[in-house]
Amino acid sequence: MKQLDPLLSRYGVVGDVVSLSRYRGLSGLSSYGVDLGSAFPGLESHQDNRMVAGGHALGDKDRARLLAIAEGCERYSGAQFGTDGVVTAAAHDLDGRVLDWSRIPRLSDAEYAHPRCPLVPFDPAAPIRWVQGVDLRDGESTWLPLSMAAYRSAHRSPAERFVAGISTGSAVHTDPASAVFGGLGEVVERDMIAILWLQKLPLPHIPLGFLDERELTLIEWAHDHFLETVLLDATSDIGIPTVYCLQTAPHDRTIRTMVGCGTGLTMQDAAYKALLEVTCFRDSLHMEWNEPESFADYTDISDGAKYMGKPENAGHFAFLIDDRPDRPPFQDRGRYAADAAEGLTRAVGRFAELDMPVIAVERTTTELASVGLHSVTVVIPDLQPMSLVPLAQYHAHPRLYSAPAAMGYRVLPVEELNPCPQPFA
Repeated sequence: MKQLDPLLSRYGVVGDVVSLSRYRGLSGLSSYGVDLGSAFPGLESHQDNRMVAGGHALGDKDRARLLAIAEGCERYSGAQFGTDGVVTAAAHDLDGRVLDWSRIPRLSDAEYAHPRCPLVPFDPAAPIRWVQGVDLRDGESTWLPLSMAAYRSAHRSPAERFVAGISTGSAVHTDPASAVFGGLGEVVERDMIAILWLQKLPLPHIPLGFLDERELTLIEWAHDHFLETVLLDATSDIGIPTVYCLQTAPHDRTIRTMVGCGTGLTMQDAAYKALLEVTCFRDSLHMEWNEPESFADYTDISDGAKYMGKPENAGHFAFLIDDRPDRPPFQDRGRYAADAAEGLTRAVGRFAELDMPVIAVERTTTELASVGLHSVTVVIPDLQPMSLVPLAQYHAHPRLYSAPAAMGYRVLPVEELNPCPQPFA
């Protein structure tokens, strides 16, 4: 479990790893955090570019520590450190297969028209930076914009600001298949986080009797601390088990409501990840917050979660818990796959059926390779991006309207989409 320790150094990939909050009455839960500075060589770390990451596990202290370092490595590899493999060109001037830019998520005209909108439409005639990935459906090399493959790429030109920088799809692991499946699963997870919130989907509730001991331990601990927990089946038409967690603190005057989400090979695994998120991140949402004056000023990843967590906003989550006739019953789909390799094969087959490219980009740096880590970014442009930027929710992406229908839900038109900021952080 110490195999990643060579990366710990004030001058290395991960600067430090520290034990975080103790959870009274839940001694088996361990949390660790890491601090990575700016991750850009020669650029001093400040509050606005400092990176942090964490790892959490129930009943396995060493695993929590390892996961924290691994997540720090993933954050590190999200930066672009050199120009090897990077080509600057207009889309039409590249040789070989190029990502079909009509699939790139778009904002609505109304979103683009806002004077504070941070994004621009993709322009195939504008010279931007490109890198190659592999379309997992057929193994063919495919050019895609660097800004979609390296979410912390510096020096973005105005034309490269057609997507918001976010870690979705980035993953590290000692096993390449596990790294790719982990990145793919996160893209699927965040697709549903965005769709269920914007479309206000009445997801099925998961009965407690379906859960394993570790999930019940976290729920019972929450109940003992006056926290009410609801787990919902957020599995999409893609089929990878996904669980959305809504946790309410009726007596909390700061953070009344918060959410978490997870994917896994089983619904229990997904529920465990979602429960860890709400359990371990609650304290961080209680930190002092200078609330921005408007949604246009939301820049921190937790701004939306802190705003939506306020007691006066609790009613906006009613669609997730109300007793309503259009809420479907929970159905046990069984285990998705025996392991990550089988899960990856099944998922790629599903995307092939849906005619959706699945592009994996190698992001392993020399330092990560020295300890046996593989880093990748998985890009699935047809899925709905989860955006923490209130003014850029990709209202014009077709997936936002096709997915609910494919899953049997009613579809809200753009003018009826949820106007509230994304509460996930």
